[in-house]
Amino acid sequence: MAHMDNDTCKVEGCDRLIKIKRLGLCGAHYHRQVRYGNPEGRTLNHGNAHLTADMARQILSRYNATKHLPQRHPDRVKLRTLAEEFGVAISTISIMVRGQTWKHLD
Repeated sequence: MAHMDNDTCKVEGCDRLIKIKRLGLCGAHYHRQVRYGNPEGRTLNHGNAHLTADMARQILSRYNATKHLPQRHPDRVKLRTLAEEFGVAISTISIMVRGQTWKHLD
């Protein structure tokens, strides 16, 4: 049986069935609401956020422009360089370029 639009999660782009009727959220977005206070998860307003969406785009753009080069090529952008320039940990840059964070910018 097909479900109607009003039976799906209220978060834009989510087509999962509603699990929490009073909030109109699927299970995943309900858990994000409980954990972060926002059904879409962490936001730029998060108190510990150090990067903006524009900064993340710059990082990804610079990394992607040289990722095809060999690992030790002098023109390849290093994760350490990006981390130092943007004031974040190397691990932050690493998980970003692997697509584990900032997925919505792709």
